[in-house]
Amino acid sequence: MNGDRFHQVDEIFHRVLQQRPEERAAFLERACAHDPSLIEEVETLLRSDERAGDFLEPPAVDSLADAVPSSSGAITGKTFGPYEVQTLLRAGGMGGRQW
Repeated sequence: MNGDRFHQVDEIFHRVLQQRPEERAAFLERACAHDPSLIEEVETLLRSDERAGDFLEPPAVDSLADAVPSSSGAITGKTFGPYEVQTLLRAGGMGGRQW
């Protein structure tokens, strides 16, 4: 797919997503000017988008944030799924230094 075609598919895909589900097929026909290969490319993206759903939400760190005590030494010996915290390597974050 060349760059122009990619931008065309991408633009139509995002415009289709703005339509109500029951209006998408008719909108797609109009937007693609009855070009079957363009319709198929956009429909492929729509199917992929539906399958992807919201697989990244909520972030995994959110589920651990409530489970980890505020005192870093208090997590030694705790398990998280198949993992066990055996020893504290370092405390702090965002590149902060420990003196």
